[in-house]
Amino acid sequence: MSRQPLFVAMVIFMALCGMFWAAHIGWYGLSIEHKLDGVNVATLAVNVFIAYFLQYYFISRAADNRSEKDILIDGLRDVLASVRQCRDTVLACQDAGKITPTSAKSIKLLFRKIANGMENVETAIEMSRCSGLKDECKEIQHALFSYKSAATGGNFPSKPYDAQAFSYQERTYRALSEKLHDLVFKVNQHQ
Repeated sequence: MSRQPLFVAMVIFMALCGMFWAAHIGWYGLSIEHKLDGVNVATLAVNVFIAYFLQYYFISRAADNRSEKDILIDGLRDVLASVRQCRDTVLACQDAGKITPTSAKSIKLLFRKIANGMENVETAIEMSRCSGLKDECKEIQHALFSYKSAATGGNFPSKPYDAQAFSYQERTYRALSEKLHDLVFKVNQHQ
């Protein structure tokens, strides 16, 4: 626990004691009126409540929101890592000029992993306070389908990628990556 609030409270208490002492001795015309006003006492009580207890409410709520956001962002990070790994495998096939059965199997498994990861993220978003972002998941699913079609379409895996197919894959990959990053930022900024 930080010592700063305790220090500030002690400084305020010392200043208050000094003012009471100065008013008691009549320093510079200060005086204390010995009259109790119920409205002022109630106002003081409300101010003390706001200053002390309300901060704990907001701190606990912020911690809950941060935990939810961390779970969602971790899921999206996993999806992004799988998307990058899939792109790297596709690039390796492009560089080799052929798609081996092992590479084809790896690409298919990665797309399944990405789809399952996005399903998990979508489920978590629906259960969280960020449920308003579930439409973003639909757009990502559409971008994922486009990328999968570009990477596995045509004569996959028997024929290597040509330049036109590779260019289309890159555009669909960038669109998918952009939508995933956008969702990460929106989750992080969600109130």
